[in-house]
Amino acid sequence: MTPKQESESLMDEMLPFAKHMLGSYGAFPPFGGLIKMDEQIVLLGAGPPDELSPRRDLVDVLSNGFRARALTGEIRAAAIVAHVTVPLSGQPGEVDAVRISLDHHEGYAVHVFFPYQKDGTMVTFAKPFASPGTSFAFRGEAFPS
Repeated sequence: MTPKQESESLMDEMLPFAKHMLGSYGAFPPFGGLIKMDEQIVLLGAGPPDELSPRRDLVDVLSNGFRARALTGEIRAAAIVAHVTVPLSGQPGEVDAVRISLDHHEGYAVHVFFPYQKDGTMVTFAKPFASPGTSFAFRGEAFPS
C-alpha cells in the first residue's frame, strides 16, 4: 500500500464516527486515530472533556501524543479530526466541514475537508477536497499532496 492509500484507509475509519457525532450531537471535540506498525487502527480521544476545554488545546494534546508515539517508532500514520468552517470556491460565506488531517511516516501529509449539511439527525457530505498538510507527528514540515 502507498502512504496515500494507507492514510486514506485511516481516514475511512475516522469519518463515520465524525458523521455519527454530528448527527447525534451537532458537533464533536477533536479526536484522533493512528495506524500502529502492525497495521492495527486505533481511534483516540484527547482526554476527559471537562479537563480540556479549548478546541486548539485538544488538537495540541493529540499532536503531542502522536509525536511521542512517532519518536518511539510505534506508529505508521496519524489523523486528527476536527469540526471547522471553510470557504467554498465560487460561493459566498463559509460552510461547516469535517477536516481530517493525515500524517504518514513516509512523508505524506494532507488535510481532507468534507463539507456537510445537516437536517435533523441526517448528515450529508458534499464532494470532499484536499490541501497540502503539515506533518504534526513525524517531521513538522509541509509536504505536497
